[in-house]
Amino acid sequence: MSAGFTLRLVNRPTEVARLIDEFVKFARLHALSERMIGDMSLALDELLTNVIAYGLPPTSEHEIGAEIRLERDRLVAEITDSGRPFNPFEEAPAPDLDSQLANRRVGGLGVYLVKQLMDETSYRRDGTTNVTWIARFTGRQ
Repeated sequence: MSAGFTLRLVNRPTEVARLIDEFVKFARLHALSERMIGDMSLALDELLTNVIAYGLPPTSEHEIGAEIRLERDRLVAEITDSGRPFNPFEEAPAPDLDSQLANRRVGGLGVYLVKQLMDETSYRRDGTTNVTWIARFTGRQ
């Protein structure tokens, strides 16, 4: 049995909080651990923020889809957008984890964190749509 929800968002920074709020309600309703909620919230925040900040032109409104599903053994999230093709899991530059903090460039840790927190990540281009997919096994704490 699976449960889930879908949201239609637009490319405004305030939409990140709306998605996270709806996800947290859903997760608590289904008794997910606070760690699972925190990890998925961070991953959703990073991915959606990147789409809004870098993937879509800010001069016009664009729809972004978000689907969250709780499947038998995992929590799945899928973000869809019509921005330029970009695979965050392969094309995002690797973060500098070795330099002193003061010498690092700003940004670059978001996708790295998503990959560390999630058990599965994928990207595909479906026609003119980016489909970014992440999952976390529910048995993992």
